[in-house]
This record gives sequence, C-alpha cells and structure tokens, in this order.
Amino acid sequence: DAYPSMSKPDDFPYNHCGAAVLLEYDQGSSRGFWSIEQRTRNTGRDEASGRVNLYEDKEKSRYRIYVRYEEDYVRLLLEHAIDTAKDYLDRHSPSAEGLVLLCSQLAPDFGSELALGIGVAEDHTIDVYADYGDPHSSALGIAYHLGTKNGLLPSADSVLFVNAGTGLSVGCGLYSPNLVQPR
Repeated sequence: DAYPSMSKPDDFPYNHCGAAVLLEYDQGSSRGFWSIEQRTRNTGRDEASGRVNLYEDKEKSRYRIYVRYEEDYVRLLLEHAIDTAKDYLDRHSPSAEGLVLLCSQLAPDFGSELALGIGVAEDHTIDVYADYGDPHSSALGIAYHLGTKNGLLPSADSVLFVNAGTGLSVGCGLYSPNLVQPR
C-alpha cells in the first residue's frame, strides 16, 4: 500500500506500509480458516474512487493518483461491516470470550466501533491506527503480526478477520489459531 511514486503528498489517505501473511495447508488439522465470505452493498452512489489525470498531469501522471471519498463513506462502511460481521457470527457461533477481532482501520475509532457493534471486547481488538494510520489492505497482516507478538492471538480460540473497503465491500473470515474447532 504505497503511493505510486517515491514521494507521497500529505493528503494521500493511506500510509506507506506492507504486510504479508503466509498460510500453510495442514491436512487433518482443525487449525486454519473455516469460512470466508464477502458481501457488497450498492447504494447507487460512488462512495470512494481513485483516478489518474493523464490530460492535466501529462508525464507527471505516473507519479500522481487522486482519491476521493464521500463525506459519509466511513460511516456507511462501518454500518455495512457491523451488519455483515453480525450475520457472519450468528451463522458460525464462535465463543465470544475467546474471540479476537482483526479489522480494517479506516479511521481512528473504526476498530473499536466495529468491536462494540458486534459484541467483541475492545481489549480483544488490535488497533493499528495509532501507529500506522490507515494501512489500507495491510491492516489485517499488521494486526495479525502485532497480535502474535503481544500474546493475544496465541491465547485466542478464534480470530475474526473483517476487511472493509471500496464499493462498500466487506469480507469476513473465521480463523482458528489453536486446535479448537469453532461451533
């Protein structure tokens, strides 16, 4: 997640960072992802968009991208993330006390508001915004790394990954880091 040149303007909404998670298939194990689902919501509007202006920027266009958000974009996306995650948790019923939430971090309180909206304890949510700002699609990988490092994930029964982004799109995945199978 980086601006498409060596320098980033102050108003670009994402921070330069990157994260990768390597998943290994473990046949016969009860560890790993159990279900991954994606849901979109069409409001008939263009809540977020990005563009390159070849005509005005000419040869400098390779160094510039313009990102625009509707004023209520983060609120709409949070509402959609809460609805999607609640439905997902209702269908999969993991233990609430052993559940950790890793999620997108579009705004300072996005993770804590999502946790509150779906009934996950705030101390079972990894907040990366304070240190990384909006790391965009790297948020889940960074949060997983931090949760492993601080000891929260190794003690979790299950981890709910919630990724929210453009187009009012939300993905949920339930992961079991230990040998405890979700109900």
